[in-house]
Amino acid sequence: MAYIETIKKGRKNYYYLTNTVRMKKSFRKVRWFLGKGDISKQKLEELAEVARKHLDEKIKTVKSIIKLSRLDKETRTKLEQIRVNYQKLISSVSKVEYSVIEKQRLIRFTFNTNAIEGSTITLKETAHILEDGISPDGKDLREIYEVENTRKAYDFMKKYKGKLNVKFIKKIHFNLTYNILGENAGRFRKIQVYMGGSKHVPPKSSLLKKEMTGLMRWMKNQKRMHPVELAAYIHHLFIAIHPFIDGNGRTARLLLNYMLMKSGFPPICIKREERIKYTDYLEYARDGNMDYFLQFIVDKIDEANNDIVDTIK
Repeated sequence: MAYIETIKKGRKNYYYLTNTVRMKKSFRKVRWFLGKGDISKQKLEELAEVARKHLDEKIKTVKSIIKLSRLDKETRTKLEQIRVNYQKLISSVSKVEYSVIEKQRLIRFTFNTNAIEGSTITLKETAHILEDGISPDGKDLREIYEVENTRKAYDFMKKYKGKLNVKFIKKIHFNLTYNILGENAGRFRKIQVYMGGSKHVPPKSSLLKKEMTGLMRWMKNQKRMHPVELAAYIHHLFIAIHPFIDGNGRTARLLLNYMLMKSGFPPICIKREERIKYTDYLEYARDGNMDYFLQFIVDKIDEANNDIVDTIK
């Protein structure tokens, strides 16, 4: 049962709504911050009442991370075959041929990642913008920027040699939104946002730094997790945090591909027509069932590999 916990830090009292959750053979406290300083008992009760649903959501997230969905041996073997085959294929083509493959892949990815978010730019128009620098008539300038910015963020991501950390994620977001969101580009949101169609509420803006730092710390501790599993979990958990005022989905899909490519797998393209399936599977993941989304990512990797095979034949 949840209770109000007081923790003294220096001369100030910090108040939390706390629940102790059983995790296999141990117990873990899960907390939701209520406030600090001099707060009356009545006010704390009011804050706790509002916080209960947020604490419940956080408990679900914690449990879903503890009860990790795992790839079975057969799937791991299949993924390793894909990784080896993909590396052989891209090593067998010339630099010119590979650049053509990359250009085609970028056009498809850019079109679909923006279409998932509601962009009306067509596949053909995407190609004209990226290849010829020709902007279609009658389209919103923001949509044109989204196409150009995706290439900029993709190129930055491919060339990046540093560590996967919060600074890197902010830089991806900045490249995606610098001429769209103004001062909000590359910065965590300062207001509460909601995910359309989801019953889950992202954490308050005051908790974003802590949430993202915690996510990066959790990622670094997953030494034995398969890289495809880890990429899928980071994608799902990042979306659940929703750290930016806009552009979270586009940032998450680039981050997912960065993690896959860094591990030797082909980048994937989640298609516009798969949007409902994709968002449903993410919602299941937020409910604690990661199986559907994890299998979805495995299938997309298989599809990406088959596309390369067909291209290089």
